[in-house]
Amino acid sequence: MTEQRHLKTWNLSQVLATNTAEGLRQILSVDQDISERLIAITDKRESEVLGKLERLSEAIKEAFVTAGSKIYLNGCGASGRLAKQIESETWLSYCSSLR
Repeated sequence: MTEQRHLKTWNLSQVLATNTAEGLRQILSVDQDISERLIAITDKRESEVLGKLERLSEAIKEAFVTAGSKIYLNGCGASGRLAKQIESETWLSYCSSLR
């Protein structure tokens, strides 16, 4: 089930052949599902999940800021997109905190 094509990118190869910008929008739209779910979790205050996210956030902050460590995220397909999303959101949050 997880290796099936996503409905949002069903015609990606045809779109990319004629409109690269639209193809990229399609690819990025898949990741939007992840952001929307995270926002929904925090809006609903789903305490168990929110608690796990807060602990994850603190662990990442500890690794980057205090320990000066590196965190490697990898994968393919959905796990790869999730890793990239977490990386992007983490850096955005981290860089914003430096201001």
